[in-house]
Amino acid sequence: MRKALLVAAFMLLTPAFLAAQTPKWTLGAGVLGLTYETESEVFLATIPGGGGNLGLSSVFIGFFPHDNVAIRPGVNFQLASNGGTAYDALIEAQVEYHFSGVGMASPYVFGLGQFNLFDAGDLSDSETDFAAGGGIGYRLLPFDFWALMFEVSYRRWFDFELNQVMGSVKMEVVFN
Repeated sequence: MRKALLVAAFMLLTPAFLAAQTPKWTLGAGVLGLTYETESEVFLATIPGGGGNLGLSSVFIGFFPHDNVAIRPGVNFQLASNGGTAYDALIEAQVEYHFSGVGMASPYVFGLGQFNLFDAGDLSDSETDFAAGGGIGYRLLPFDFWALMFEVSYRRWFDFELNQVMGSVKMEVVFN
């Protein structure tokens, strides 16, 4: 009888325990971006509010349709005005596969697509471009409600004819 009760309790508690390990959604931001642009041989270091960096989203949301899959749409908008106005708007989507699952610290691989709208005011006409790329990362969960993500990625901007190699640190708040 005790065995039956223990087995029944285990069967009832295990699905609830496993379900609690997969977060519902996250809200995050880029904290640091280090980018090398191969054509112009430019090296950029970016922190929030530190200026433009094609490819680093300012704010993103994470969704988890599967225990190992994360989908992260993100946006970035920058506006500068000093007599003339210049802006840069970025929309992106990143799809990740986490080898150990999204509910724990895990290495992952990802693919991404980005759309950029850029207008330098009086300096140039507005331009749009699309980028595609991918990379590897590691998601660390120091607390149940907070995650750090370390990524290395490559992206190709097609119309700008620009290749970027980027290292970035992102952080996110986890909502269960």
